[in-house]
Amino acid sequence: MDRRFQKTEKAIRSAYFSLLGSGRKITVTEIAERADIDRKTFYLHYQSVEDIVTAYAKEKVQQLKDMLKEKGFFTETHDLYVFFQCLNELMSEDIRLYRSLSKDRNYEFFWETVHQIIKKTVTDLFTGLSAANEREFQTYVDFYTYGVISVYRRWLEANDNMSLEELGRYLGEISSSALRIYRERQEK
Repeated sequence: MDRRFQKTEKAIRSAYFSLLGSGRKITVTEIAERADIDRKTFYLHYQSVEDIVTAYAKEKVQQLKDMLKEKGFFTETHDLYVFFQCLNELMSEDIRLYRSLSKDRNYEFFWETVHQIIKKTVTDLFTGLSAANEREFQTYVDFYTYGVISVYRRWLEANDNMSLEELGRYLGEISSSALRIYRERQEK
């Protein structure tokens, strides 16, 4: 990809995220003005304002997958605590942004995008467990992924005294127990 193209895309994202948190819908015009580009240039990079957040979500989930792969999660450990450690590390890089995305209801599509990507990852990871009953398995996966996202969003919105590390440890323990119960049911 051309460096000028990348630089402009970075400026668009930066402009967008600097406008985030206003509680109102952000327009292409505002982003273009803040990024010092014209509207036509914006549309060379994105089809809509929502595409910025969708691209960001996909990029972050890919980073999460790369971190998990590096730690041997997919091939060796399947330790769900490692999953939450990596997720927490990724979120820690820009916790303020995640707090804004969590509090502003204009960004529900961000969380739905994250859900769909994580759901696919979890489904791929535990595909061997789904053989008994696909509908049941998909219900478990939905329950699990929406639950994890909801707990993180509540934590992001609450600003309570629980550390991100402590939250990850709890979710790792809960997730491991749930997975163990599901496996035991499938083996019967």
